[in-house]
Amino acid sequence: MHLFRMATILAVLTGLILPLALASSPARSGQVRAPVWAGKFYPAKQPKLEETIRSYARRADDVSQRIPADSALKALILPHAGYRYCGRTAASACRLLKNGDWNKVVLLGPDHRIGLSGAAITNATAYRTPLGRVPLHPDAARLRSEHRMIKAIPPQKDLEHSLEVILPWLQCSLRDFTLVPVIFGSGEAKQYTPIIQSLLNKETLLLVSSDLSHFLPYKQAVSRDRESIELIREGKWRRIAASRNRACGKLPIAILLRIAETRDWRPVLLRYSNSGDATGKKNKVVGYAAVAFFGPKDKNPGTEAPDLTRDKAGLLLDLARHTIAEKLNPEQAAPLSESTRKSLSHPAFQRKRGVFVTLYIQGRLRGCMGSIRPKTSIRRGVKKNALRAAFRDPRFPPLTAEEWEKLRIEISLLSTPERLEYSDPEELVSRLSHTRPGVILRKGSAMATYLPQVWDKISRPERFLSRLCEKAGLSADAWKQKHITIDTYGVQKIAPDG
Repeated sequence: MHLFRMATILAVLTGLILPLALASSPARSGQVRAPVWAGKFYPAKQPKLEETIRSYARRADDVSQRIPADSALKALILPHAGYRYCGRTAASACRLLKNGDWNKVVLLGPDHRIGLSGAAITNATAYRTPLGRVPLHPDAARLRSEHRMIKAIPPQKDLEHSLEVILPWLQCSLRDFTLVPVIFGSGEAKQYTPIIQSLLNKETLLLVSSDLSHFLPYKQAVSRDRESIELIREGKWRRIAASRNRACGKLPIAILLRIAETRDWRPVLLRYSNSGDATGKKNKVVGYAAVAFFGPKDKNPGTEAPDLTRDKAGLLLDLARHTIAEKLNPEQAAPLSESTRKSLSHPAFQRKRGVFVTLYIQGRLRGCMGSIRPKTSIRRGVKKNALRAAFRDPRFPPLTAEEWEKLRIEISLLSTPERLEYSDPEELVSRLSHTRPGVILRKGSAMATYLPQVWDKISRPERFLSRLCEKAGLSADAWKQKHITIDTYGVQKIAPDG
């Protein structure tokens, strides 16, 4: 009897302790939060999902005229309903993301499924949708470890839809990004505002997932939603937070409005609709709004640089050659002159831009390495990629001293890549043949790029695309398939012969 009682007590304790351990333990390596709502809120198959989003994008409102002059997009409010209900409204906002260069998205959404007290972040390493994986930014783990009010959720227990349904819109609009996904239950906006503020920089997009009123008759819903939109425009976060049936994401919206107030972000309504507009059923509807927040453009050295003048471009060639020579033979490498060092401290070289360094010996490629995204300054990018091209290109052995005198260096400064929209392979070939840009080809996690200079060696677009597919580890004809994405960019080529 005693043994039976002990076993019963242990079983009860195990039942109490195990869920707590799951909630607080770190994710296992490679643990991914699966797409719970694929096939319900949005299509479960990649080609169908991409075509659905493209279809809404084609019908989306042109919002370019609503962008305030001399401003930059800082934040968005997007709906999280089924795509058939809110797709056109969400797509109106996503048009603004096409030329963005955010490498981190802080996504805030309300809890519908878990019953949270406070806030939570999954302890998975990534979210997965039919369009691929979205890795979590290190800030996600940092918030869980530093703030007791932000709990950890094992991915198998995370059934919330408000964050998941936003991700395919982002995957089709942004190139590469990491995610800080925060689900909010109860709490005060002023508790969380400093925490979210700490995540923001010029390379971060803040995004709030929220629908508006729920299950009111059509005319009553429109009236209430218009009031809510006006409160958002006026920054009245206390009224939003205290309201009932005004927005399911009222706490995330209130946090955004507090941040917008301190940073001088101006809200602009992009589109309003409700479910009755999509279905024709108007007895009980749910409201949706897409709202963009614009703030002052960053005027610091982190913004993308214009093309360098000829004299400044020549300094980068000197820097690349000196960097490689110093690595080859530190004792014999001539130091950069004082005037060169001083000139390289100019703000033009501190701006961020994608950089490739290409090496040739007697006209033949000897190494090429670079960064597509403007993650670091031009000066640092040249130094880093000169060393990578000379000593760490996996296609070639490390450069030797015997090859030094024959070495020719070429530098490419990239513009920000832009998504190329096309309807079929024939249109893709036609557009590339006229512009001959740098090309980034992607399918899922497979990616490869060719600089515009490659067109000099592979002039036929069909061959160019086939070789690019093979470089990415795909079949040569993969570029003809619908789920391939193409981004293009230009370069400023810097070479000794101009």
